[in-house]
Amino acid sequence: MHSAHYAKKATKMAPHADYALEKLRATVRILVTYPGDIRQRLLCAAEAFQFIPLGVIPDFHGVHDDLKWIQAQITRNEPQYEGQSIIAASIDRMRSKRAVKIAERILAAESKLNAYVQDELAQLQLAVTSSAVPSP
Repeated sequence: MHSAHYAKKATKMAPHADYALEKLRATVRILVTYPGDIRQRLLCAAEAFQFIPLGVIPDFHGVHDDLKWIQAQITRNEPQYEGQSIIAASIDRMRSKRAVKIAERILAAESKLNAYVQDELAQLQLAVTSSAVPSP
């Protein structure tokens, strides 16, 4: 059998995990490099975060719970006027201390999801390597 077939069977990486990791990395990059205070950076970072498909993220060391908590925090307040997004309304009314906690949780989630993806890729590499070695 083809080694890719073995590799596919060897790992059950959650669909979209690497896409979600890419979006989390973009979120972190914005938090770190965007000018302004933490709430301004979080507002911009939330734009990348909102594209993470929460329904398909594995619960690897609580990363799914982290992402759900972050989503709840950045969407907790209704808009105050027409044209204001729920994210902008939530962050506008947020204290910097809460914004820092959310940013810390984003960093933790990115680290956990990165560990998950790396673990799955290592298992895949192991499966490919072991299936490529002929049996005696």
